[in-house]
Amino acid sequence: MALETARFFADDRIEEEVKSALLLFYNNKKFKDNLVAAKDFLIYKKIDDILWFDWDPIGVNNYAPRDEYQSYVPKIFKLKKSGAAKQEIAECLFKFETERMGMDGTLEKCLSIADKIIKTS
Repeated sequence: MALETARFFADDRIEEEVKSALLLFYNNKKFKDNLVAAKDFLIYKKIDDILWFDWDPIGVNNYAPRDEYQSYVPKIFKLKKSGAAKQEIAECLFKFETERMGMDGTLEKCLSIADKIIKTS
């Protein structure tokens, strides 16, 4: 229904967001099988959005597939759920940038993104 609504309004961005949410939901069986985990799913989705819209270390969120950073979400979600400090989350993001992506990265930006993630509820 959500996809049909996005298509009705001919809004590509909303359609991509709906597809992204469905993909996240589908790929994480624990969210689908346990409706009590719905809040966790929303936090998970918010983290995915923060990584896509705010972090975007390779600068592709205007043209790459929406799932570009979704492989990093589980680790960041786990850190958030465990009560990790901002520094720990930032260092993880920085490591993703520098070691996995081969980018220069900036710890200051990662700290800012980590702060947003910590404040997500």
